[in-house]
Amino acid sequence: MRSSRITPPRLARRHAGRALAPVTAIAAVCALIGVSGCADTGGVRLEGAASTSKASPSPTVSAGKVNPVTLLKQDPKVREEFKEDVKPCPGTGAGKPKKYPVEAKYGYLTDSRYPDVLINLSTCGDGTGLGVYVYQQKGGSYQNVFIDETPPVHGEIGDSYLEIIRKVYTDTDAVCCPTGKSVTTYAWTGGWFSEISHSRAVGK
Repeated sequence: MRSSRITPPRLARRHAGRALAPVTAIAAVCALIGVSGCADTGGVRLEGAASTSKASPSPTVSAGKVNPVTLLKQDPKVREEFKEDVKPCPGTGAGKPKKYPVEAKYGYLTDSRYPDVLINLSTCGDGTGLGVYVYQQKGGSYQNVFIDETPPVHGEIGDSYLEIIRKVYTDTDAVCCPTGKSVTTYAWTGGWFSEISHSRAVGK
């Protein structure tokens, strides 16, 4: 069975040449003020990564008042081309509630005493996952501790672990219909996320 992944052509053209970024965390309860989201392989950038540097703060967003749209737009680590996707979906606004392609989840994924924030950024139309971001509350602000900006990608929280899920294509799959997925699981260890397992299932 062939297992090579083929990125959908439209996404491949738009996001060609992007490197992945290991970053970190996801969480449970979905609750955000004034923002709703529509949500749903490459590289990962770890901040405070398994090899070297420490996470740097997102200083303009105060702890306890999380707006995922503001958090992404003000985060210097989020790629500019992805920030362009953080805008109301067509058909919303102008008298109707604004709907952003952003989903936020909360959970204890790091060693913080406060819930961490997992944000999924997707496309408005088909919900293709563009990026996964994890923020840790520390020192009165939120620090970006995990980033994966290689679509299609989606983040979930599983038993206090961060799960990065990718749709997997073979050379016979149509763009609409990947036949499998890969799941990479990360755990917070020594101040950053470290990969602890990886599974891949491809085939009809």
